[in-house]
Amino acid sequence: MVASQTKSIPVSLGSAASTVAERKPRPRSSQPAPTQAVCLDDAEDVVVAALEARYGTNAATSQKVAGEMRRFFRHMRAHGVVRLDEISNDLIIDFCWSAVKHRGRVVDVTARTAANRQSFLRAAVEELTRLGLWTPIESVDSIPRELHQAEIYAANGASSNQRALLVAFAEAGGDAAEIAAVTADDIDHDAAAVHFRGRAERTNPMSPWGAHIVREYLRGTRFEPNQRLCVKQTTPTKSGAQAVARRLCLVLRDAGLASAPGVTARSIRLGAAVQVLEQAGLEAAARFLGNRSLDATATALGYNWRTY
Repeated sequence: MVASQTKSIPVSLGSAASTVAERKPRPRSSQPAPTQAVCLDDAEDVVVAALEARYGTNAATSQKVAGEMRRFFRHMRAHGVVRLDEISNDLIIDFCWSAVKHRGRVVDVTARTAANRQSFLRAAVEELTRLGLWTPIESVDSIPRELHQAEIYAANGASSNQRALLVAFAEAGGDAAEIAAVTADDIDHDAAAVHFRGRAERTNPMSPWGAHIVREYLRGTRFEPNQRLCVKQTTPTKSGAQAVARRLCLVLRDAGLASAPGVTARSIRLGAAVQVLEQAGLEAAARFLGNRSLDATATALGYNWRTY
């Protein structure tokens, strides 16, 4: 569902299987040893050689593909992977969005780079399948879009901690000012909920992903009970809200979502509200957003409720 003024990002928190399916071996009597027996070292040399031959007519592309595949196998080894069958969906997604060094600095990758990496991995899977070393159980789809993609980008890379926190609170229904005001004391870990203060004080549930992000963030950083989590304690309320909105826009931009018409910093929370609307009705969505007006909520969510 798309809001009439500001486009909402539909919540899609399915498994990473929608990106690259977890590969399971399928023995073939006329092929080499099954997937379980193929170690990363053997697979790496085979894949790089095959892809260099595939893209051999373009030296620059061939070199880039080979470099990214070497990077992929290093990434897998760093996570303790020894054999092809140990590569999981989460590890593949983590690689696609992993940060890189550029001119001496560690920087996050763009959606284009992540998509290129997936394209190279798709070609690698095709070569491994052709050789009987790795048989996918389904085709490799595109990198997930919408809110799931915003989550993936926010939770990976060099500066992931706080921007993931912003997305977690936004998909829990907080607006920029409410997110800026959240303190460590506002988090209920047992209930996986966050308390928002402001014009409409309320406690909203967080998604499983959001609850995990917040828990890990607070575990790694020491906060006083009344200390703000997303902006400095001395930041004025209005400036804090502006800073949160600006950073949410950057997350959407770098995740490749901001080019869609109508997408703004509000889109994440409105997308989550659409799911509440579909599951529990308009009044529940209004409470989730902290709106007193059902008409305003329906307009924001693109829902013509008076016809139902």
